[in-house]
Amino acid sequence: TAHHSNYSTHSYTSSSTADASYGYYEAHRSTENAMPPLEFKVVSVPDELRQTCPSCGVFFSLPLKRRHHCRLCGDIFCNDCSAHRCLLPLEGPQFEKPVRVCNDCFPDVDKQNYFSMRRYLTPLILFDPENKDTMAVGGRRGENGDDNDELGPKQCAAALSALTSDLDAVLLDCTTFQEKITLGADVLVPAIVRHLTHRSTSDRAVRALSSLLALG
Repeated sequence: TAHHSNYSTHSYTSSSTADASYGYYEAHRSTENAMPPLEFKVVSVPDELRQTCPSCGVFFSLPLKRRHHCRLCGDIFCNDCSAHRCLLPLEGPQFEKPVRVCNDCFPDVDKQNYFSMRRYLTPLILFDPENKDTMAVGGRRGENGDDNDELGPKQCAAALSALTSDLDAVLLDCTTFQEKITLGADVLVPAIVRHLTHRSTSDRAVRALSSLLALG
């Protein structure tokens, strides 16, 4: 599994003109109507899917190296790699006080970018449609029993839908490129491509790739 610490490089070029971006957006409106947007909600990763910290690679073991969830991206880290406590403008009683944020999400939070694209990487990278083990864990209900919290193809489809919406918003307003695109194409492309083979996510993956490629 790719490490979160590698998620900061960029390899994009700027879009040619605002008119070209708007033309692309108009050309894909019929596709959006056929695939209505899905609501994305961060879901905490099950402990059994992380045997090691994705940032430093240390093995989790009790009581010395416990698992800790980042409350922004939902992934699991060791204490050293999730040492920040931040107030997040999110709904729920747990966010009424500072919560744990991983070292990889913190630069976005520090810039008040509380809804960065990094949140989508957790399901897209962890849940492999070709791996029956992750599919078995990912296909169960969330902790509160809500089907919308399902960790698997459904969550990945929602992540791809939200990612596409964010990319399209940048295409319409290229001045937000540096603020919104905090992940490199070398990270986003592999994360999207792996979901081209599953029937529940393939159309969404194609759509996300189209938006990403339109950025240049």
